[in-house]
Order: sequence, then structure tokens, then C-alpha cells
Amino acid sequence: MVMDFGTAAAIADSIFFNISLFFSIKKCQHNENYREPIIEDEENTETGLFNLATQFEPVQNRTVWQSFFGLFSPYEDSESEQQIPKQTTIDTTSPYICDTVILATQQESVYAEILVQWLVVFVLLFIILIGSVCVLFFTWKKQAKSRIKKPKSKINPDEPITIPLKVEEIHASCSDLTEHSDDVSSTVNEEIVSKPVVTPGPVQLTSGKFHIHTELFKNVKIDIFLEQTIDRFLSELDRKLGIGLSMCDGVSNTLSASSSSNGISMTGLALTTPRINRRSISCTTRPRARQNVTSLPLGIGHHGDVSSLQSSPWYEVEAINNRMKWSNQNYTTKRPDLHDITEPRLRNVLQSHQSSCPIKSEQLATATFMVNYILLLLEKELGTMVSDDGFRLVNFKAFGSMRKGMKISKASHFDVLMLMNSSKIVLDKAYHHNVTDDIPPGSVLITAREIKQNVRHKKFLKRAYIDDNFHQVFSPSETMANANELIDRALTNIMTRCKKYMDRLPFTVGRSSSPELSLVFNTRVLHGLGLGVTEINICLQPAISLHQKKSLLLPKLYAVVPSHLRDMQNKPATQVPGQGLRIFRQPENLDKDLLWDLSFCDLETRYLQDMSDIIQDTGVQSSFCVCLQLLKTLFSNSNRTSLLNRGEIESYHLETILYFLLLESTPTHWTFENLPNRLSDAIHFLRSAVQSQWLPNFFVANPHLMKKSPFLEHIPFLNCSRQVNLFLKMSSETTRKTLNFINSRLTETGISAALKDEYSQDMWEYEFFIFG
Repeated sequence: MVMDFGTAAAIADSIFFNISLFFSIKKCQHNENYREPIIEDEENTETGLFNLATQFEPVQNRTVWQSFFGLFSPYEDSESEQQIPKQTTIDTTSPYICDTVILATQQESVYAEILVQWLVVFVLLFIILIGSVCVLFFTWKKQAKSRIKKPKSKINPDEPITIPLKVEEIHASCSDLTEHSDDVSSTVNEEIVSKPVVTPGPVQLTSGKFHIHTELFKNVKIDIFLEQTIDRFLSELDRKLGIGLSMCDGVSNTLSASSSSNGISMTGLALTTPRINRRSISCTTRPRARQNVTSLPLGIGHHGDVSSLQSSPWYEVEAINNRMKWSNQNYTTKRPDLHDITEPRLRNVLQSHQSSCPIKSEQLATATFMVNYILLLLEKELGTMVSDDGFRLVNFKAFGSMRKGMKISKASHFDVLMLMNSSKIVLDKAYHHNVTDDIPPGSVLITAREIKQNVRHKKFLKRAYIDDNFHQVFSPSETMANANELIDRALTNIMTRCKKYMDRLPFTVGRSSSPELSLVFNTRVLHGLGLGVTEINICLQPAISLHQKKSLLLPKLYAVVPSHLRDMQNKPATQVPGQGLRIFRQPENLDKDLLWDLSFCDLETRYLQDMSDIIQDTGVQSSFCVCLQLLKTLFSNSNRTSLLNRGEIESYHLETILYFLLLESTPTHWTFENLPNRLSDAIHFLRSAVQSQWLPNFFVANPHLMKKSPFLEHIPFLNCSRQVNLFLKMSSETTRKTLNFINSRLTETGISAALKDEYSQDMWEYEFFIFG
């Protein structure tokens, strides 16, 4: 057996490998006819394996474009199993006689490009195979997950669960409060309770990290602002109070000729009327009567440069006036003439209203103008400050009776939300009553997470056990303490750095002596000059905006510090360091000092405005504002003359009664001819609520409101299973005192003669609005 491998190389356009295989099997035996050969020459006559291999020519070279496809038939040009013809002649020159039994040859030329192409093919096939397996695996896994059902016992916060509300469950808890619940219309209740109530989980808040104002829109510094606006502020104050108008006219007539010759604009000249350097009237002196004023007005003096006023940042004052939006539409409307009214009940009611309720327009315009200017100064100063816990002021927001246009008697009290945020935390979730019964309706628990881990600044985050787990809770008491710190520092900085400008103001600004966070303006100088009030109070309430996901175009709600935590004289006990950091700690009841109250100021303003528009569109002159102002004049503590509580009722509780009466009424019910009847219905509603010690919040768990405003169902804080009782803290002694106060006030004012003995037939009674 002989095996031969031959390799040949050729120089051509491309390199190839020529592989030859020679396989031969021969049968040999001794040659009897062998004869010694006679050597005639030295010529080599050897026929070896290489000579035999040369009998077979290599495969012809293939071109590059044929190389890949030619591999599918690589043996088309090969020769196999070639038989060598047997020898028939007698050989006498060889000592052996060999016969070829098997002779096989194989030759092939393989280019280098072919090897690379086959390698690429195998790699691509392997990748396709792996990709197909992965796609099949993930498809099978996705189908398997879709077939698995979620357990019914768990609640997904992103998908609300609807629970049908039954009539029996709603009225069961109110049976011990009311005795006439059977008289409520069952038809209306069935329409309301047939609708499912949404009970979602905690609300995910979208509040991000607080960012400082960009340098591109940087406001004017407070000292430059005061320097460039104090003169115009005093001039506008003169104009609103009507001080020295005749003298101003004389000055303008005298200067008209010279100004026209010099080319000076009278508009610019009127603005350059700075006040004298010091106040001409001391706060302790007795104010002079308005008609005896002979001195120069507050804004009349030497004239400055007109060019400086053209670049004055007065636009910021106009901007805050438009943003605060103190309502004055209810104070400037035309009042009915009492001489044209012959009906005695209506005449008696309107006479009581006009004698004590309305605020003078000059007083209202002047007070709001002063409040806005001081709030702007505080905003500018607080915008550059940060507390030790990273708290900053976002802005001020008006709310309360002055914002809604329901203030009576005097413009001496303003309510302002102090919206705050912290740069060290991010608000996470807001837990409410539908998540756990530990949180009462109308309150929320706000969780937060730290942006950077810092043990030194953890006192504004408390640990609370809620929803079967411990959470870091945003503390309202610490927010109140930080707000108090910021206000004190801001007032000190303004009065110190800008003293020469603040001394020119005809009033002083300082902290009030009340335990709450409030400011007071001492306006005794302006009292005799037409303002009519000796002081103006601004009550500041720290608050947090609740921006929930998927709440675009919905009214905004605010979390405010509860009333029992606003008293800075009775601060809660400080937590012992490390007390809330124990890991192995037994779950305990939720601390009520960690809860925030909900503020519905935007909803209240929107509700009153919509009701006013609906009534006005029918051509009816609405009287519900007059009705509410009469209720406040009769029973609220706005006109309290002593510190002794006689049983007065808060203004917000009287507003709530009006909200309920407006909801289930028509525009014709609120004409001025029906004003005595509406006032009588409101007083009966108030008596029933005091006797039952139950006055529900109008916006929380009110199915009648949900029926007329379906968009409120998307606000989880309002769609609760229980109502909020505003008279929760009313005791039996307080109830008796309040009922006696109501009867005595009706007798003193003579309004009792205009009242009916029972509800009107066109209005719903108190029991209609009571639910579980």
C-alpha cells in the first residue's frame, strides 16, 4: 500500500492550494524469467510515485466569482478509482512481477477566499439560529404571563378599583344624627348611589427637585427696587386715598406751561413726586381729620429725573396685583334703592345689609395695594434665602374671604398661602383616607425621599407606620418652624438694609402678637386720611402644592399646616435623637401631628364664579353674595368686640352652608325678591347643623356634587367614603351657647321678623346633604 500527498503552488492572480491524493494496492511475486539487465548508459529510468502522479494534471484554476458556488460540486473535475491496465507482456528486467489491484487518485484546487466565505456563512447561520431561539423564548414567556391572573386581594395603585356604594351603608351611620332622614327624596339618592365610588391607593406626586430662578430672568434687587418704585408707590397711595387732589390739580396747572416749553411730558412729571425724606406725622400723634389736611400729599415734593422712571421696575408691582386677584366685584356692584322697595321683609333685610356689610371701595383698593407691595418685597427677599433644612419660598397665593369677595365691614384681614418647598427632598406619595382608616377624610400624609443622604438634616422627615410599612413622612410642624424662621429673617433684613426707604412709608410692618404666623401693618396715620382702619393683618399659612400625576386641567389642591400646629407658642415636643431610628420597633398608631389638612381654595373660588356666571347668564341679578354677607354679619366673629367667645361661628362654616344651598337650586331662587326666603333657609340649615353637631365639608364625599361635576371623581382626595365633620370639636356646652347666640342676634337686629318657621318648598332641607 502506497499513499502519496502532493502539494503544488502556482503564481497567478489569486493564491490557491492544489491537493493531490494517490492510493495504490499491488500484488507482487517472483519473476522466473528474470535476467540481469545489461547497463548501456547512466540514464535514470526510475519511475517513482512522483512520475506516476504527474500523469494526472491538476484541476484547472477557477475564477473568484466561481469559487463560492463551485464548492457545491467540488468533485466534478476529480478522477476516482482509475484502473491501470494489467501488463500482458513478459517482463524479464524486474525481479518481481506486480499486478495493480486498486489504484485511486483525487485532486482538488481550493482558493483562500473560499475558506473565508464558508467561515462567514457558518457565523451568519449561527447568529440566525440563536436569534430565532431568543424570539421564540420571549414570545412564550409573554404569553405565559398574560395567562396568569392577578390576586383579587391586592390593590394596584395605578388602576382604581370600583366598589358599588349601597344606600343602606350610606344612611346607617347618620341614623343617630338626624330624625328626618326618611323624608329625603329616594329617587335622587338612588341615582347618586348607583354610581361606583373610586377607591385608589396612595397618590403619586410629581413634585421634583426645587430649582433656583435662572439668571436670565433674575428680578431686580430689593434695594434697587425700592429706590426706583417708592416714589410712584406713594403717589399711587395718594391717588387711591384721594389726598390733596385739588392741590395736585393746582400744581399740574402751574407746571403745565413750563413743562410744555421744556418738552417734559406731564405723565412722566406726575410720576416723579417723591415723598419727603422723613415721615411728617409720627405714629403716636393724633391723626388729623381728612377735611383739615393742608399739608402736601404723600407723593408731592421735589421732582426727579424722568429718564429714571422710564426704566423703573414698576411692572413687578402690576404683575403681583394681577396674580393675587383680590376680588372687588361684589363691592362695586350697584345697590338697590330702598325707597323703591315696598315689601317689608325685603326692605328690612336690605337695610341691615347696607348699614354694616359692604366695604368702601377706597378702603378696599388702598388696602390691597399696600398688601401686594409688601408681599412683593418679602418675595424678593425670601427668594434669596434658604433655611437650615433647605426650605425656600415658592410664592404667595391669595385665598379666603378677601379672595372670594365675601369679606364684610372692613378690609383689615387678608389670608395668604405661603407655598414652600425643600431643596433637600423630593415629595413621593400622598396617603389619604381611602388607603387607611387611620387618616381621617380631608387630611393627607405626605411621604418624601432625600436627594442626598445627610444625617444632620433629617428632623423634617419623621418615621411613620402606614400601609404595613415604615415610611419617611414630611413633617408639617417642621415646615411651620422653617416658615417662621424665614419670615423673621426676611423682615429683619428689609428693615436693616432698606431702613431709609421703609421710613418713608406712612405705615409700619412687623410681626403680629398673635400666636399664628401673621404680619400686621400699623396704619394709624392713614386711618384719619381716608383708610378707615388702624391696622391690617396678613395671616400666612405654610402650604405644599399637591401635583398629582394625570391631573392636567384639574383644580389644584394644597396641603396646609393644621390649625393646632400653627400656634408657635405651643410647639410640639422635640423628638429625642435616635428615637425614630430603631429598626426593631413595634408598629404604633399614626401620629396626628404628621397629618396635613387639605385646602380647597381654588375649588371654592371656581365654584362661586361658575354659579355666578350661570345665574348671570339667565338675566337674574344674583343675591347669594348679599345672603352670605348677612350671615357673616349676624353670626361670625368678624365684628367681635371682646375676647370672650359668645358662640360665634367661623366664616368658612357659613360659606359651606351657602355652597349646599346653591348646589340644588335654580337661578330664579336667588332673585332679590327671594332674598328673605333664602336667608331664612340658611338660618334653618345652620340651626339643624348645630343641633346635630354635624356640618359636612362641601367638597369631600359629596355625591350630589360628584353628579354635577364628574371630573371631581378623578381627584382621590375628594372621593372618600366618609364626610368631613366641620363641627367635630363642638361639645354640648358649645352647642347650647351657639344656639343662644343665634337667637339673640336675630332679636337684636330685627331679622327674626323676616324669617319663616320652616324651610321653603323650593329648597332642600339639611338632611338631604348628610351621608355616611
